[in-house]
Amino acid sequence: MLNGIKKCRLKFNTTELKRAQKRQHRYISDDGQASLLQEARKSTRLSLPCKIGLKDYVCFFCDSIEEDEMLREAATYGIDNRVRECAQKLQDTALLAKLSAGDLVAQEAKYHVKCLIYLYRKASRVANDDESEGGTQSRISHGIALAELVSFIEESRSEDNVAPVFKMSDLSKMYGNRLEKMGAEQEGRVHSTRLKNRLLTYVPDIEAYKQGRENLLAFKDDIGPALRRACEEDFDSNYMQIYKAVKIVRSDMMATSSEFNGTFAADCQEKSVPRSLLTLVNMLLYGPDITTDSFSQETLSIAQMLIFNSHKRIQKSNRHAKSRETPSQMYLGIVIHCQTRKRGLIDKLYKLGLSVSYDRILSVSASLTNTLCKQYQEDGYVLSSVVTVRPFHHCRRR
Repeated sequence: MLNGIKKCRLKFNTTELKRAQKRQHRYISDDGQASLLQEARKSTRLSLPCKIGLKDYVCFFCDSIEEDEMLREAATYGIDNRVRECAQKLQDTALLAKLSAGDLVAQEAKYHVKCLIYLYRKASRVANDDESEGGTQSRISHGIALAELVSFIEESRSEDNVAPVFKMSDLSKMYGNRLEKMGAEQEGRVHSTRLKNRLLTYVPDIEAYKQGRENLLAFKDDIGPALRRACEEDFDSNYMQIYKAVKIVRSDMMATSSEFNGTFAADCQEKSVPRSLLTLVNMLLYGPDITTDSFSQETLSIAQMLIFNSHKRIQKSNRHAKSRETPSQMYLGIVIHCQTRKRGLIDKLYKLGLSVSYDRILSVSASLTNTLCKQYQEDGYVLSSVVTVRPFHHCRRR
């Protein structure tokens, strides 16, 4: 029984039905080749039968049909958008109600060309009337803002001892802020070039100058005073920079302490002078140089002389503190004393700020002598600083 049901179901199978339909369109030729009698055609929108012709449609705008004028069908969304804009401007409630059902393409709306053109022109006239009213108010606001800006420029010129120079960026910002307060419509930011030309027209004594990307406005008669003032400000700025540099270096100099302890170490000259002073003197002598790591003897000597002769405040007497005795001045005084023993020469160098005083040299000499005597008493022998390496010869007494 099951086999019988299966056979009946196979007779009405979908696959078998499709195959039978294909066989109806084919026939077998004498040579055994199959040829297609009828090809299936693709159905398009235009090939489908239309129940309603164009003559049965009415115009979307005038709700009528004229036999002598052909209706056109809305096929783009651009027409729909523009028709909606026109309806909004005209406040056409009937047209807005029709558009609320959907876009023109979806509604398959048909229209007369003259009706569409009439709608466009009517909306354009309404828009022009609105723009003319708003444009008049906008021009009035722009004129008021320009007049106030010109008044501001003229008042700035009336101040004594002032040579005003105006930046176009600042003037444009003031102009735009004033328009915004008056409620005038602006398309983007203020056009600075147009504003500059308007200012040059209504303020004949003013001139424009280009400086990089900035435009500057200044009165012709104020150019000379402005340049003179700029030069004076440059001098002030230069000397203020010098003052700041001196203040920094002098602070380091006052914090430096150097006192002779009986010996001259290899790096005693550099340690007795702050780094900032050495750099300044080196730049004054040789200019900026980033490749040199050490300082010349001239730089060290001048820097030590500045330390030796520096004071916290101006003094009438020519005195020098022991804590500010640099190796160069001490060495020069000791060498001259050893070579000449002349007090007058050493005192002259002392007054010139090149050497320590004669009394200071005697004090150092006495201190060194006392130190050697104390060392002899502790050790019991004296070793000369100059020793000649020679063989010893023993001699007999005769």
